[in-house]
Amino acid sequence: MENMEAKQNDFQLDMGQLFRYFMKKIWIILLAAVVLAATAYSYTKLMVTPVYTSTTKVYVLNKESTNGLSINDMTAAQQLTADVEDLVKSRRVLDSVIDSLNLSATYESLASKVSVSVKEETRMLSISVTDTNPKRAQKIANKVREVMSENVVSIMNIDSVNLVDSANLPKTPSSPSVKKNTLVGFLGGALLSGLVFFLIFAFNDTIKTDEDVEHYLGLTVLGSIPKCEKKAKKPAK
Repeated sequence: MENMEAKQNDFQLDMGQLFRYFMKKIWIILLAAVVLAATAYSYTKLMVTPVYTSTTKVYVLNKESTNGLSINDMTAAQQLTADVEDLVKSRRVLDSVIDSLNLSATYESLASKVSVSVKEETRMLSISVTDTNPKRAQKIANKVREVMSENVVSIMNIDSVNLVDSANLPKTPSSPSVKKNTLVGFLGGALLSGLVFFLIFAFNDTIKTDEDVEHYLGLTVLGSIPKCEKKAKKPAK
């Protein structure tokens, strides 16, 4: 029981020392956080090319089945997620988009910029295109929707594809996020410098005060020699 209390006292004392140690180093931790935040901000603003996202939405009407019943919304959404996405990003559609807009892009590079999503339990289809040029992203999204609509009606068992929203002209980049990267840099600098100081403290087993001698060695300090600073010698006359 006494050993447990002694260990608890040691832990409390160590935590108190750690807190005081960190308070002495807090300005260095904050400085490291600010420097890393400024670095992340500068890198994001100057080195990373902003990317814009334009999105268009359509509503897909399924044909009725032979028994006169329409496919329910949930099943339609699940099918559209896989089937229409594959069709939108097929060579047939994207190669046609490249030719129509005279894009200097390959099928693979354009496919990486196009994404498709279907809202759960609906037939609402969203087509998004990312590009470094906002106007080009808008043109590509509208053209992909146009070519896809023609192919969906002719290839799949679909009545029609109705336009809900034309592709928007993005005013602000979708990535990178300057605020997010700056915040990550600030927190990263604080955590990294804090970890360094914690390791220095944890592995530093030197005895610094009279209390440390009594606490860790169990010895009584009989006396201490004060630290004297050397006075600068006066120049000889």
